[in-house]
Amino acid sequence: MSLLARAAAHLRLASGRAVSQNVQQTRAMGGSAHHGNPNDYVTYGGLKLKKAPGWEYALSKVIGGTMWFWIFTMCYKEWDHKTKGLPAIFEAEGLDDDAHGHGHH
Repeated sequence: MSLLARAAAHLRLASGRAVSQNVQQTRAMGGSAHHGNPNDYVTYGGLKLKKAPGWEYALSKVIGGTMWFWIFTMCYKEWDHKTKGLPAIFEAEGLDDDAHGHGHH
């Protein structure tokens, strides 16, 4: 008997024992959303979730605001690069080789 067949047989036996002994299967991960104050929970489309503590909510707003500030700042600073391409950046910063009298080799 192969190892896979033995494992399948063992699983069949184990599952039969759980059913025959009237053992209820439960999920232990994630906890339950039915304990505590009912005002601490929010339902989204039938899914009951616990509300985040105030400090987590405030921290998420600060991090989100920082992210958008960074994105808009980078867009503002790099607008010429995005619209006109790299040559416009080199010409604006004086990095163009032709401006210094050096020809292309």
